[in-house]
Amino acid sequence: RCYDTRFLYREAVLKAASLAHDFAVYLGFNEEGAENVKLAAMYQDVGMVLIPDEIALSGASAPQGSKMIQREHVLHSHAMALHFPNMRQAADIILCAHENWDGYGYPRGIRGQKIPLESRIVFITNNYAYWITPKPKGSNLTREDAIAKLRSEAGKMYDPDMVEWFVNFLDT
Repeated sequence: RCYDTRFLYREAVLKAASLAHDFAVYLGFNEEGAENVKLAAMYQDVGMVLIPDEIALSGASAPQGSKMIQREHVLHSHAMALHFPNMRQAADIILCAHENWDGYGYPRGIRGQKIPLESRIVFITNNYAYWITPKPKGSNLTREDAIAKLRSEAGKMYDPDMVEWFVNFLDT
């Protein structure tokens, strides 16, 4: 196993969890609800440990068949979370945290308001945190470029209202 590579982005995960919690509070969630969103943000990709390294580490360059296997990590993450009583609510958030607003996400292909609000929070905050976190090869985005990327995908990947609320949250 490539332990170092899989956990290289620990900083992005911790940043995403913090952002998810604080954004949920900003949106009016109580502390318990915000904590469930935080847990989901932290553990949404834990199922990647069950995906073979050659597929898990190929990212966007994965061949089509490999992408289907890679996407199974969501189901693994969901199943793993269900084993822990304090993660049951987070598990349901995890299951939908890769669903696109337009219905082209995974694993279920649900769209729009059918995607739980908590999952939409996790999707935006995790992507934003990943984009802005410095990487070994210096391929991170600036805050402004990350916001522009979120806005360019509003209505496709992301809930357009959620994107604007997130931008407003970042400005507070």
